[in-house]
Amino acid sequence: MNLSRPLCLVFCAVLVSVCLPVAAAAAQQNVADQLNDLVGAANASAEAGEYDRSIDYLDQVLALDLRPVERFEVLLIRANTNRRAGNHKAAATDWRAALETGEATPGQHDAIMGGIADVWIEEDNRQALAGHVAAWQNPGPAAAPALFWLTREWLLKDEFDHALAYARPLAEIDHPDRLEHLKILIALLVLEEKTAELDALISRFEDETTALMNVPDMDAEPLFRRAVAYPDRAAMQERSGYCDMTFGVNPRGETENISAECSSEVFKDMSVSTVKKWRYLPRIEGGKLKPRKGVKTRLNYTMSEGSRRMLNQNRPK
Repeated sequence: MNLSRPLCLVFCAVLVSVCLPVAAAAAQQNVADQLNDLVGAANASAEAGEYDRSIDYLDQVLALDLRPVERFEVLLIRANTNRRAGNHKAAATDWRAALETGEATPGQHDAIMGGIADVWIEEDNRQALAGHVAAWQNPGPAAAPALFWLTREWLLKDEFDHALAYARPLAEIDHPDRLEHLKILIALLVLEEKTAELDALISRFEDETTALMNVPDMDAEPLFRRAVAYPDRAAMQERSGYCDMTFGVNPRGETENISAECSSEVFKDMSVSTVKKWRYLPRIEGGKLKPRKGVKTRLNYTMSEGSRRMLNQNRPK
């Protein structure tokens, strides 16, 4: 009886069963070695400020047969490198791709969403940021800058109902600036005459709102300071100066009875028109809105050297 052929087949089968895992392990080790070498080179290039070269190395890494967790980590590295290079939209694309791997923990997910939000803030892209925030489920502390930015943008446009849509979730986030966020929400509820919601908020955050209400009138701060434009006549004269402003705040948080003592009359009109646009938290006593009186602030006008050079370059010759 000839047993050589079956024995040969058995031997070959055993050989294959041994060799395949060994080959797979070797291939996996080869990928790991390439990954480590390329990521090391990418990090070194980024530290040297050679961002394009760093991204090229990372592109090579992502072309390898990576595990999902490895792809996730490399995409995060490339996103941060793109951001350092000023490639904000590419960074946002990489962060989204990292989330799609499904490897992010809840904390990482919130941080990555915050990174994408920062990109749209830097790009001053309100529409993209609003869409991003709308898709953000259970926003955590990383969402605070985006919600704050959107609240401010709508408030400065006097679109108080839109501002409220972002101020509400902002006030719910446990954040070091929560007192400031509550102040903004209270003021918006006052402006929109949401009395029932305002009463409920004051009752819920009694200690915090008490601290806000006890701010002396003269120390009150606006919700957001609108930038003060330099008066054209003062700029042409290369004149610096200031205005000391005194005014009241009515129960709706609007400024009134504005007076200005200025180093030069050239600054007065601009200062008054600026303060007219500011919004404050009115005094709240016994659940009733009260006006503030004698609120004070100083507006300084100082030309930067760059502005002065630009002005001189554009003077008629």
